[in-house]
Amino acid sequence: MKNLLNFAALFVVPWLLLVLIQGESCRSVKIADMDQKKANRLAGGVWGGKHVNLEVTNEGASVEFDCAHGMINQPIILDARGGFNVQGTYVAEGHGPTREGVEADATSARYKGSLSGDLMTLTVTLAESTKRSDTYTLTRGKQGNVMKCG
Repeated sequence: MKNLLNFAALFVVPWLLLVLIQGESCRSVKIADMDQKKANRLAGGVWGGKHVNLEVTNEGASVEFDCAHGMINQPIILDARGGFNVQGTYVAEGHGPTREGVEADATSARYKGSLSGDLMTLTVTLAESTKRSDTYTLTRGKQGNVMKCG
């Protein structure tokens, strides 16, 4: 019995400690990765410009254009150069009143942006369109100048 206790003290206990320490190390790396992603997120709040208004949250963003609106349903993570490239939706709006309960079809869109301080260049490309991409310049903290179709 004494040999079994000596074996446990010499081999089993250090092995268990090593496993526990390694587990904490992995958790620390995961937490650090999550903190880094939060630090690399596009700053929340309003970004506005001519014909566009972008409202950024931790979960994504909503976009208003003169005659359309869109959604980004994922956090906007910046790359090392301060840019982003995310998938979202785009819904064209028509002139005049809309019928209650009738929702326009959403089109898949690519939202690609780059930052320079508090300025953003945003390019919106529709997936199912031959139309060229539209590019906007937005300023952080500024409400956009959007003229809704009427």
